Amino acid sequence: MFRIHHSHHPVLHVLVTVVVLTLVVLAVLAVARWWSDRRPAGAVASGPPVPPADPALVELRIRFARGELSSDEYWYRVATLGYQVPVGMVPGGPAPSGPTG
Repeated sequence: MFRIHHSHHPVLHVLVTVVVLTLVVLAVLAVARWWSDRRPAGAVASGPPVPPADPALVELRIRFARGELSSDEYWYRVATLGYQVPVGMVPGGPAPSGPTG
């Protein structure tokens, strides 16, 4: 009978083994990353700490929500506090209405 002789080069075996092992490691890393990104409902996202809220800005937001400040006045005061304001939102500066504080 005919005997079939497989003459594979040993380097080919090593290359295939390295490729397969690399794919397995990448698959494990992908699953681990996917699993770690799943957070239960209500969990706090990890990341850089959030700086504490500026009390002056919080007060401005409250007064704006109550209707004590107009939109122009709100944005003017936000800009006065040194925060970045969308382009066109700060007019020349309205006269303050109501008590300042």
